[in-house]
Amino acid sequence: MLMFLRLLADVRWRGADPKWRSVACCRSASGTAESQPVPLPAQAQVVICGGGITGTSVAYHLAKLGWKDVVLLEQGRLAAGTTRFCAGIVSTARPVSIELKMAEYSNKLYQQLEQETGVQTGYVKTGSVSLAQTQDRLISLKRIASSLTVSGIPCEIISPKQVAQLHPLINIHDLVGAMYVPEDALVLSANVSLALATAASRSGVQIHERTSVSHVSVQKGRVTGVETDRGHIKCQYFVNCAGQWAYELGHSGEEPVNIPLHACEHFYLLTHPLKEPLANNVPTVVDPDGRIYIRNWQGGILSGGFEKNPKPLFTEGRNQLEIHNLQEDWDHFEPLLSSLLRRMPNLEALQIMQLVNCPESFTPDMRCIMGESPTVRGYFVLAGMNSAGISYGGGAGKYLAEWMVNGYPSENVWPLDLKRFGTLQSSRTFLRHRVMEVMPVPQFPFLPSAEAFFFFPQGMEFVGQEALLEQKQNGVYKRFTMFILEDHDTDMDLWPWWGEPIFRNGRYVGKTTSSAYSYTLERHVCLGFVQHFNEKTGEELVVTTDFINQGEYEIDIAGQRFQAKAKLYPFSSLFAQRRRKDEVELSGYQRE
Repeated sequence: MLMFLRLLADVRWRGADPKWRSVACCRSASGTAESQPVPLPAQAQVVICGGGITGTSVAYHLAKLGWKDVVLLEQGRLAAGTTRFCAGIVSTARPVSIELKMAEYSNKLYQQLEQETGVQTGYVKTGSVSLAQTQDRLISLKRIASSLTVSGIPCEIISPKQVAQLHPLINIHDLVGAMYVPEDALVLSANVSLALATAASRSGVQIHERTSVSHVSVQKGRVTGVETDRGHIKCQYFVNCAGQWAYELGHSGEEPVNIPLHACEHFYLLTHPLKEPLANNVPTVVDPDGRIYIRNWQGGILSGGFEKNPKPLFTEGRNQLEIHNLQEDWDHFEPLLSSLLRRMPNLEALQIMQLVNCPESFTPDMRCIMGESPTVRGYFVLAGMNSAGISYGGGAGKYLAEWMVNGYPSENVWPLDLKRFGTLQSSRTFLRHRVMEVMPVPQFPFLPSAEAFFFFPQGMEFVGQEALLEQKQNGVYKRFTMFILEDHDTDMDLWPWWGEPIFRNGRYVGKTTSSAYSYTLERHVCLGFVQHFNEKTGEELVVTTDFINQGEYEIDIAGQRFQAKAKLYPFSSLFAQRRRKDEVELSGYQRE
């Protein structure tokens, strides 16, 4: 059935765009070429490798920004890699701010893509319900809900009874609550990729299937061209969107580019329709404590998850050209199946259609990789989506395209920048073992590194110097600020972690980036960036010292706001008060 849907979308897409027929290789019913494919261009401004959700998204957004001298190369067929088997869940419930923004943009893009291109994307707004079996999990969901709310994404914390009203098959006896996000959606992942390719092709992007990239040509530390099995293309920019092949492709160039990711097997099952088929708009269910997700699929169920003992694959050598369903492993899937049956006991009599086993690529910190290589100029990367490619694909492609065209993206993508990894994280052996550690763990842990960063002397030129001098002259739009919680009870109240919304005079102005308890101050100290927006126009304004010092602040911890005192510099007065208190206590002790 999945193969039928994929082929049907393939035919409709090619028929919808006459321009595509002049670029793609024509095939007979047997799959053999009926005529020779159109020759590759001798040169292009940009060459993209990879025809999945990330590659087609980058091509789409480059064309939208005016860069149309773009060639997209796919070694097999478009959307025939990991995208083909993606579960199609578009979820905005993300703990990291930039990931949330990427998912939100993707959701909005996919919603209007079918109307723009004529390609059926299967977009259905179902909403999602994230379940909590423990109070700790519920607190975690409340933290995410706070971030979603200040970002303008509707969500609410709901009771177990409300969960049962939203999804009639859910067993709620062990639940303490849940988070409901009504704007989340489902799509046909391959169709979304084909729709993006259709729009890009109509804008002038050339797309060539059955074309493999062997290596990237580099001269004097800059991309100069791409070598393929069908000839050489000169180019100024190269984008590695090769998914699970990105690591190998990065090492195949004249100047190796480290892209630390590794593929693991990912399982989900498909069932036949229920006697009373589920409605198309029934919410997707995420059960973090059970490690599973559940969505409607043609009146039945699609359910997969992330097991405690992941199975890395393709650890040596190049894997297959196109992804096929890998071997079933029911013994390995059994713990996830047990979680599914506990959550939906009525499914025991339901007939299973298929257990899908497909590869997914994961990174050492479970965050995707994007940005320009620190060693090769003009070499950009967007890969390692950690099983969230359809949620991030639209937004990630947008930000990378902005990065290429404008020199920087419109949002802070530092947590996803390729430069966060060093050579230590690019060992194949390290990656194989690392993905087995991070896949079972939901969270963006810290990776220690033997590499060090050094400050430059003030007279020496350095990367970013021009931007720093401009900020010094014109001011900054984000100000790193310290906060001390004023009315927070460390014994009774929830502690801040990071990512808590910051409010100034009742208006949202930023988020915390870290926090810790200060034993010297005997209070919690939070660090975060504060922004200043014009209340009428929404225009971003320079953050001045007076703006920071003259506001009244609150920190939102899982939906509860606590008063906070803001400082741009250390709390010297508080340190002095504590020091005097300690001196008095010490002198009294000595007299005794």
